Amino acid sequence: MKKLLPFLLLTLFVATSCEDEVEAVSCATVITNLAAMPFSAQLQNFPATEEPDNWKINCEAYMVEYQAAYDDGCLDGVTADDVTTLDAFCDVYETP
Repeated sequence: MKKLLPFLLLTLFVATSCEDEVEAVSCATVITNLAAMPFSAQLQNFPATEEPDNWKINCEAYMVEYQAAYDDGCLDGVTADDVTTLDAFCDVYETP
């Protein structure tokens, strides 16, 4: 029993230390990263007479991060409808 107790304690320690750690979300970092994305600059220059380079690719990449920021509660005052509306911008230069 004396040999078994240290083994059980070690096993318990290893099992509890291997739990998934949740990363803390820094909203300031998330917002800064969104502002640094190419689509952010493209939005500031919208509407353009011609489709900007990589509009759709940049928009889709931006929307992934924007949705994550929304889900993490980093976008005060933004609603799900706002996210949907912004997502529609990815197709604004598509020809019907």
